[in-house]
Amino acid sequence: MSTILSKLVEIIQQVKSQLITDSEKSELKNALLDRIGCGLAARRLALGQEVSSYVEQNHCNGDSTIWGTDMKTQAHLAALANGASSSHLEYDSHDSMIPATIALGEQQGTSGECLLQSLKIGYITGVILRKLLASNIEKRGLHWPAYIAAFISSTACSNLLGLTSEETANAISIAATLSPAAPFESFTRGSTVKDLYGGWGNMLGVQSAQLSKLGLTGPNTIFEGTRGLFMNWLDGTPDAETLDTALNIGEIGMTFHIKPFPSCTLAHPTLSALEKLMRETPDLGPDKIEKVEIDTYRFGVDLSEESNPDTPIGAKLNIPFLAASMLVHRQLLPEHSENPWIRDVKVRGLADCIHVGCESVEDELLTRKRTARVVITLNTGERLEACVASSRWSKTRATNDEVQDKFRANVGDFFSASRVERIISMVREIEYLGDIREFTKLLCPE
Repeated sequence: MSTILSKLVEIIQQVKSQLITDSEKSELKNALLDRIGCGLAARRLALGQEVSSYVEQNHCNGDSTIWGTDMKTQAHLAALANGASSSHLEYDSHDSMIPATIALGEQQGTSGECLLQSLKIGYITGVILRKLLASNIEKRGLHWPAYIAAFISSTACSNLLGLTSEETANAISIAATLSPAAPFESFTRGSTVKDLYGGWGNMLGVQSAQLSKLGLTGPNTIFEGTRGLFMNWLDGTPDAETLDTALNIGEIGMTFHIKPFPSCTLAHPTLSALEKLMRETPDLGPDKIEKVEIDTYRFGVDLSEESNPDTPIGAKLNIPFLAASMLVHRQLLPEHSENPWIRDVKVRGLADCIHVGCESVEDELLTRKRTARVVITLNTGERLEACVASSRWSKTRATNDEVQDKFRANVGDFFSASRVERIISMVREIEYLGDIREFTKLLCPE
């Protein structure tokens, strides 16, 4: 019997046989640079480092680098630590396999070309699983990127280890049986365990591939079995048309979304509209504002209302706080949602004058219209209005220069300017590296 898992592995083999196009390489390199930059930003600000400290305290020695330190540990623990710290600032996109592939690739001494191929395999797998599972995972109040991260990472790591089709299938199935539930409650309540949502799946991906290579197996009917994932998430197997659509990789274009703002994406349309208003009204200041009315999409409104802006994690998805912070500071930097910034009196006062609502009722994940309308009423009675159909860098992609500028800003003075430029240059030509350890050396202190 041909299972969904076997079809997925066939697709992976097909992807492995394809050349990576120039546009795909550009997207993959941007994603690499961006995720590493987010990790180094957290290190520069000394935030989200609990897992790194845990690894250090337990003397877990190995060959894989914890970014921004001189610590080396086992690949799965480096994937965990780097995945968690690079997620803390909410500035990373859903490129869930990057910490895993860098950690395992460093341990293996893999080539840059193989690293890119593994990332492409992980990306394609992620798009397929998002189409099949993400909406139903989200409807149950769970964080779908954290749930499917282990699947994605396991396929990328399987390629790095040169696993057979059968071993790759087992790696995916092992990852699927161990993936975390990842309730959104951790995010809305501001619990720092939410950082692990960016690390746990990366760790499991490494472990699943390694365990499969040693002979551990998973059920080949993990998706459509009577007690498998589809029955749990979808109450049954998807219809043939849905499956065909999801498994049609000819319709998949590689588009990593680089985040323009350090916050949950739910606030990005609102923040993009505010950017537009501030450009049009350069002298707009918080002291001139009487109230702000925001209309955006339902899922964003609901999560924002549930969030706790008194915590750094919760503040990153609280639209009134984020909007007020941008208006007060004229920009939104990673540190603005951290202590002591989240207690800023001006920001808190303006946030109390911001109302967020939603006029639309539609909100399916894959068809969701991520729009925002912002109306600012000034003390004079004048009204300023801006509408956006999508957030910055969503429909119009971030350019290479913009991604590099974001990386430079994230790293700041943590590394010298010359080191930063060397990292950027090496990422841009990473396919020519015979061993990525030449690159990961640059992620250690000078």
